[in-house]
Amino acid sequence: MPLEQREWWGIETPRFEIMTSLGRRASVQLASDLEHFIEASEAILGTSSNRPAARIRVYAHDGKSLERPFAVANQPSYFLASKAGGSLVLRAGSGFDDATESTRFDLVRHLARNSGGSRTPLWYDEGFASFLSTAHPERSKVVVGEPRRDLLALLQDQVWPSIDQVLATTSLDHRGRRDRATFRAQAWALVHFLHFGPRLRPSPRARLDAALARMASPGPGGNKTLDWFGVPADIFDRDLRRYVGSELGTARLVVRVHEAVSLEEPRPLECASVGEALGQLAIEVERPVIAKKYFRFAATCEEG
Repeated sequence: MPLEQREWWGIETPRFEIMTSLGRRASVQLASDLEHFIEASEAILGTSSNRPAARIRVYAHDGKSLERPFAVANQPSYFLASKAGGSLVLRAGSGFDDATESTRFDLVRHLARNSGGSRTPLWYDEGFASFLSTAHPERSKVVVGEPRRDLLALLQDQVWPSIDQVLATTSLDHRGRRDRATFRAQAWALVHFLHFGPRLRPSPRARLDAALARMASPGPGGNKTLDWFGVPADIFDRDLRRYVGSELGTARLVVRVHEAVSLEEPRPLECASVGEALGQLAIEVERPVIAKKYFRFAATCEEG
Protein backbone atom coordinates (compact mmCIF):
# COMPACT_ATOMS: atom_id res chain seq x y z
CA MET A 1 0.00 0.00 0.00
CA PRO A 2 1.35 3.49 -0.83
CA LEU A 3 2.68 5.34 2.21
CA GLU A 4 0.14 8.14 2.08
CA GLN A 5 -2.76 5.65 2.19
CA ARG A 6 -1.60 3.83 5.32
CA GLU A 7 -2.86 4.48 8.83
CA TRP A 8 -0.48 6.94 10.49
CA TRP A 9 -0.15 7.82 14.15
CA GLY A 10 1.30 10.91 15.77
CA ILE A 11 2.85 11.22 19.22
CA GLU A 12 4.88 13.99 20.86
CA THR A 13 7.50 13.64 23.57
CA PRO A 14 9.65 16.33 25.23
CA ARG A 15 12.26 16.01 22.46
CA PHE A 16 10.52 14.37 19.49
CA GLU A 17 7.55 14.83 17.19
CA ILE A 18 6.85 11.32 15.91
CA MET A 19 4.86 10.23 12.88
CA THR A 20 4.62 6.48 12.31
CA SER A 21 2.65 3.97 10.28
CA LEU A 22 3.86 1.04 12.41
CA GLY A 23 0.76 0.90 14.60
CA ARG A 24 -0.39 2.41 17.87
CA ARG A 25 1.56 0.12 20.21
CA ALA A 26 4.74 0.39 18.13
CA SER A 27 4.50 4.18 18.18
CA VAL A 28 4.46 4.19 21.99
CA GLN A 29 7.45 1.82 22.10
CA LEU A 30 9.36 3.97 19.62
CA ALA A 31 8.69 7.11 21.66
CA SER A 32 9.87 5.39 24.83
CA ASP A 33 13.04 4.03 23.16
CA LEU A 34 13.94 7.44 21.75
CA GLU A 35 13.54 9.22 25.07
CA HIS A 36 15.50 6.51 26.92
CA PHE A 37 18.31 6.74 24.37
CA ILE A 38 18.54 10.52 24.81
CA GLU A 39 18.27 10.28 28.60
CA ALA A 40 21.23 7.89 28.69
CA SER A 41 23.19 10.04 26.21
CA GLU A 42 22.69 13.12 28.37
CA ALA A 43 23.73 11.20 31.48
CA ILE A 44 26.99 10.18 29.79
CA LEU A 45 27.62 13.57 28.19
CA GLY A 46 26.66 15.48 31.31
CA THR A 47 24.47 17.81 29.25
CA SER A 48 21.29 19.53 30.31
CA SER A 49 17.95 17.80 29.93
CA ASN A 50 16.20 21.09 29.22
CA ARG A 51 13.50 20.92 26.60
CA PRO A 52 15.00 21.80 23.19
CA ALA A 53 13.85 24.85 21.26
CA ALA A 54 12.56 22.62 18.45
CA ARG A 55 11.61 18.97 18.57
CA ILE A 56 13.26 16.49 16.23
CA ARG A 57 10.80 15.14 13.69
CA VAL A 58 10.69 11.35 13.40
CA TYR A 59 9.24 9.49 10.43
CA ALA A 60 8.93 5.73 11.02
CA HIS A 61 7.46 3.34 8.48
CA ASP A 62 8.02 0.05 6.72
CA GLY A 63 9.64 0.94 3.41
CA LYS A 64 10.44 -2.59 2.25
CA SER A 65 8.39 -2.40 -0.94
CA LEU A 66 8.81 -1.67 -4.63
CA GLU A 67 7.91 1.96 -3.98
CA ARG A 68 10.60 3.42 -1.73
CA PRO A 69 10.25 7.19 -1.94
CA PHE A 70 12.50 7.91 1.02
CA ALA A 71 15.31 5.42 0.43
CA VAL A 72 18.74 7.06 0.72
CA ALA A 73 21.80 4.98 -0.20
CA ASN A 74 19.64 1.91 0.57
CA GLN A 75 20.04 2.56 4.31
CA PRO A 76 17.34 1.62 6.84
CA SER A 77 17.70 4.99 8.57
CA TYR A 78 19.30 8.41 8.40
CA PHE A 79 19.31 11.73 10.21
CA LEU A 80 18.93 15.10 8.50
CA ALA A 81 20.29 17.90 10.68
CA SER A 82 18.75 21.36 10.51
CA LYS A 83 18.28 24.46 12.63
CA ALA A 84 14.59 23.55 12.84
CA GLY A 85 15.34 20.48 14.96
CA GLY A 86 16.26 17.95 12.28
CA SER A 87 14.53 14.86 10.93
CA LEU A 88 15.12 11.21 11.83
CA VAL A 89 13.92 8.70 9.24
CA LEU A 90 13.43 5.05 10.24
CA ARG A 91 12.27 3.14 7.21
CA ALA A 92 12.73 -0.61 7.76
CA GLY A 93 9.68 -1.29 9.93
CA SER A 94 11.42 -2.04 13.24
CA GLY A 95 11.17 1.28 15.05
CA PHE A 96 14.29 2.48 16.85
CA ASP A 97 16.08 -0.78 15.98
CA ASP A 98 16.27 0.59 12.43
CA ALA A 99 18.67 3.31 13.62
CA THR A 100 22.13 2.30 12.43
CA GLU A 101 25.32 3.23 14.27
CA SER A 102 25.89 5.95 11.70
CA THR A 103 22.40 7.37 12.27
CA ARG A 104 22.78 7.32 16.05
CA PHE A 105 26.16 9.01 15.69
CA ASP A 106 24.61 11.83 13.65
CA LEU A 107 21.73 12.18 16.12
CA VAL A 108 23.96 12.33 19.22
CA ARG A 109 26.37 14.77 17.58
CA HIS A 110 23.46 17.03 16.63
CA LEU A 111 22.08 16.96 20.17
CA ALA A 112 25.50 17.60 21.73
CA ARG A 113 26.16 20.57 19.46
CA ASN A 114 22.76 22.07 20.26
CA SER A 115 22.71 21.39 24.00
CA GLY A 116 23.57 24.99 24.86
CA GLY A 117 26.47 23.88 27.06
CA SER A 118 30.10 24.95 27.00
CA ARG A 119 32.11 24.51 23.84
CA THR A 120 33.89 21.17 23.63
CA PRO A 121 36.86 20.05 21.50
CA LEU A 122 36.47 18.14 18.23
CA TRP A 123 37.76 14.83 19.60
CA TYR A 124 35.16 15.04 22.38
CA ASP A 125 32.26 15.66 19.98
CA GLU A 126 33.30 12.95 17.53
CA GLY A 127 34.40 10.45 20.17
CA PHE A 128 31.32 10.65 22.36
CA ALA A 129 28.95 10.49 19.40
CA SER A 130 30.69 7.30 18.24
CA PHE A 131 30.77 5.92 21.80
CA LEU A 132 27.01 6.42 22.17
CA SER A 133 26.17 5.24 18.66
CA THR A 134 25.99 1.61 19.84
CA ALA A 135 23.82 2.35 22.91
CA HIS A 136 20.60 0.37 22.94
CA PRO A 137 17.59 0.59 25.29
CA GLU A 138 16.55 -2.47 27.32
CA ARG A 139 13.45 -1.64 29.38
CA SER A 140 14.69 0.40 32.38
CA LYS A 141 18.32 0.59 31.25
CA VAL A 142 20.46 1.55 28.30
CA VAL A 143 23.59 -0.49 27.58
CA VAL A 144 26.55 1.62 26.45
CA GLY A 145 30.01 0.59 25.30
CA GLU A 146 29.35 -2.05 22.65
CA PRO A 147 32.34 -2.03 20.28
CA ARG A 148 32.24 -0.38 16.87
CA ARG A 149 33.77 -3.15 14.76
CA ASP A 150 34.32 -0.79 11.82
CA LEU A 151 36.29 1.67 13.96
CA LEU A 152 38.18 -1.08 15.74
CA ALA A 153 39.30 -2.51 12.39
CA LEU A 154 40.59 0.93 11.36
CA LEU A 155 42.62 1.25 14.55
CA GLN A 156 44.19 -2.15 14.15
CA ASP A 157 45.25 -1.31 10.60
CA GLN A 158 46.88 2.06 11.25
CA VAL A 159 50.09 3.65 12.41
CA TRP A 160 48.78 5.87 15.18
CA PRO A 161 49.80 9.49 15.62
CA SER A 162 50.48 10.56 19.18
CA ILE A 163 47.37 11.20 21.24
CA ASP A 164 48.48 14.83 21.58
CA GLN A 165 47.94 15.22 17.83
CA VAL A 166 44.41 13.88 18.17
CA LEU A 167 43.68 16.29 21.01
CA ALA A 168 45.11 19.24 19.06
CA THR A 169 42.92 18.64 15.97
CA THR A 170 40.36 21.42 15.56
CA SER A 171 39.03 20.78 12.06
CA LEU A 172 38.65 17.95 9.54
CA ASP A 173 37.69 20.23 6.65
CA HIS A 174 40.83 19.58 4.62
CA ARG A 175 41.21 15.88 5.40
CA GLY A 176 40.34 13.01 3.12
CA ARG A 177 37.63 10.45 3.84
CA ARG A 178 39.98 7.87 5.32
CA ASP A 179 41.72 10.43 7.53
CA ARG A 180 38.35 11.57 8.85
CA ALA A 181 37.35 7.98 9.62
CA THR A 182 40.69 7.32 11.32
CA PHE A 183 40.34 10.42 13.50
CA ARG A 184 36.84 9.36 14.49
CA ALA A 185 38.12 5.89 15.40
CA GLN A 186 40.91 7.35 17.55
CA ALA A 187 38.52 9.75 19.28
CA TRP A 188 36.08 6.88 19.93
CA ALA A 189 38.86 4.73 21.42
CA LEU A 190 39.94 7.63 23.62
CA VAL A 191 36.44 8.17 25.01
CA HIS A 192 35.98 4.42 25.52
CA PHE A 193 39.27 4.29 27.41
CA LEU A 194 38.31 7.29 29.54
CA HIS A 195 35.29 5.33 30.78
CA PHE A 196 36.79 1.88 31.13
CA GLY A 197 40.58 2.23 31.25
CA PRO A 198 41.85 0.89 34.61
CA ARG A 199 44.07 3.91 35.34
CA LEU A 200 41.17 6.34 35.00
CA ARG A 201 38.56 4.68 37.18
CA PRO A 202 36.59 5.64 39.15
CA SER A 203 34.63 8.80 38.18
CA PRO A 204 35.73 9.24 34.55
CA ARG A 205 33.06 11.87 34.06
CA ALA A 206 34.41 14.03 36.87
CA ARG A 207 37.97 13.70 35.55
CA LEU A 208 36.88 14.62 32.06
CA ASP A 209 34.83 17.63 33.16
CA ALA A 210 37.78 18.93 35.18
CA ALA A 211 40.12 18.37 32.23
CA LEU A 212 37.84 20.24 29.83
CA ALA A 213 37.57 23.12 32.29
CA ARG A 214 41.37 23.34 32.51
CA MET A 215 41.63 23.23 28.72
CA ALA A 216 39.20 26.15 28.46
CA SER A 217 41.33 28.28 30.79
CA PRO A 218 44.89 26.89 30.71
CA GLY A 219 47.35 27.95 33.31
CA PRO A 220 50.92 29.18 32.75
CA GLY A 221 52.54 27.20 29.94
CA GLY A 222 49.19 25.84 28.70
CA ASN A 223 48.05 22.24 28.77
CA LYS A 224 49.92 20.65 25.90
CA THR A 225 49.87 17.06 27.06
CA LEU A 226 47.60 14.59 28.71
CA ASP A 227 48.95 15.59 32.12
CA TRP A 228 45.53 17.12 32.77
CA PHE A 229 44.20 13.56 33.07
CA GLY A 230 46.66 12.97 35.86
CA VAL A 231 48.66 10.56 33.67
CA PRO A 232 51.85 11.48 31.75
CA ALA A 233 51.22 11.61 28.00
CA ASP A 234 53.66 8.81 27.09
CA ILE A 235 52.15 6.41 29.63
CA PHE A 236 48.62 7.35 28.58
CA ASP A 237 49.53 6.69 24.92
CA ARG A 238 50.97 3.29 25.79
CA ASP A 239 48.02 2.25 27.95
CA LEU A 240 45.50 3.38 25.34
CA ARG A 241 47.13 1.28 22.63
CA ARG A 242 47.23 -1.75 24.91
CA TYR A 243 43.58 -1.22 25.77
CA VAL A 244 42.57 -1.14 22.09
CA GLY A 245 44.60 -4.27 21.43
CA SER A 246 43.19 -6.36 24.28
CA GLU A 247 40.38 -5.05 26.51
CA LEU A 248 38.27 -2.83 24.26
CA GLY A 249 35.06 -4.63 23.40
CA THR A 250 34.79 -6.51 26.69
CA ALA A 251 33.49 -3.65 28.87
CA ARG A 252 29.89 -2.43 29.13
CA LEU A 253 28.27 0.45 30.96
CA VAL A 254 24.64 0.21 32.08
CA VAL A 255 22.78 3.50 32.49
CA ARG A 256 19.56 3.26 34.49
CA VAL A 257 16.70 5.28 33.05
CA HIS A 258 13.12 5.98 34.04
CA GLU A 259 11.23 2.91 32.88
CA ALA A 260 7.93 4.78 32.63
CA VAL A 261 8.32 7.75 30.29
CA SER A 262 5.50 10.27 30.53
CA LEU A 263 3.91 10.10 27.09
CA GLU A 264 0.74 11.38 25.57
CA GLU A 265 -1.64 8.99 23.85
CA PRO A 266 -0.93 8.44 20.13
CA ARG A 267 -3.46 10.13 17.89
CA PRO A 268 -4.54 9.00 14.42
CA LEU A 269 -3.42 11.49 11.77
CA GLU A 270 -5.77 12.83 9.13
CA CYS A 271 -4.83 12.13 5.54
CA ALA A 272 -4.22 15.83 4.76
CA SER A 273 -1.69 16.03 7.61
CA VAL A 274 0.00 12.86 6.37
CA GLY A 275 0.30 14.21 2.84
CA GLU A 276 1.72 17.55 4.03
CA ALA A 277 4.28 15.88 6.30
CA LEU A 278 5.44 13.41 3.65
CA GLY A 279 5.68 16.26 1.15
CA GLN A 280 7.90 18.23 3.53
CA LEU A 281 10.14 15.18 4.03
CA ALA A 282 10.40 14.72 0.26
CA ILE A 283 11.61 18.32 0.00
CA GLU A 284 14.22 17.66 2.69
CA VAL A 285 15.62 14.71 0.71
CA GLU A 286 15.50 16.82 -2.48
CA ARG A 287 12.78 14.89 -4.33
CA PRO A 288 10.48 17.64 -5.65
CA VAL A 289 8.45 15.39 -7.96
CA ILE A 290 7.53 13.10 -5.06
CA ALA A 291 6.83 16.13 -2.89
CA LYS A 292 4.29 17.44 -5.43
CA LYS A 293 2.55 14.05 -5.40
CA TYR A 294 2.11 14.16 -1.62
CA PHE A 295 0.98 17.79 -1.61
CA ARG A 296 -1.62 16.97 -4.26
CA PHE A 297 -2.79 14.08 -2.08
CA ALA A 298 -3.10 16.44 0.91
CA ALA A 299 -5.13 18.92 -1.20
CA THR A 300 -7.45 16.13 -2.35
CA CYS A 301 -8.01 15.11 1.27
CA GLU A 302 -8.95 18.66 2.20
CA GLU A 303 -11.35 18.96 -0.74
CA GLY A 304 -13.00 15.65 0.12
